[in-house]
Amino acid sequence: MSKSMIVAAVVAAAFAVSPEALACSCARVDRATVLDRAEVAFRGEIEASGPSVDGRSVVARVRVVRMIKGEAPTFVTVTSVAVPGLCGYPLTVGAELDFAGRFGADGHLAVNMCGMVPLNPHPRPAPPSQ
Repeated sequence: MSKSMIVAAVVAAAFAVSPEALACSCARVDRATVLDRAEVAFRGEIEASGPSVDGRSVVARVRVVRMIKGEAPTFVTVTSVAVPGLCGYPLTVGAELDFAGRFGADGHLAVNMCGMVPLNPHPRPAPPSQ
């Protein structure tokens, strides 16, 4: 088989993968376990949210409403992968959610579905825009 045929077969296989195969999959973890593993946890309101410069992440400015564990500044930058199928968590302006994790070297808190769903099984939707 020629090199170009191999490349064509690999590309065709990549396009044939169903979206379900790329879906997020998390091990079942409860709220207490997420909080126990976290360096910091807080309830926060998302005040602003938008894509990162490269478009691969969502970046949100979150106002800390109440501390649950550890210490955090009044405003925290929270990031998540932009693609839900890769476990990205929606960071919707106006939503009030519980967040938990560890601050990265950049001072940001990265979140995903696996940690956020146990904390927010029924998140309150953002209020309607005026």
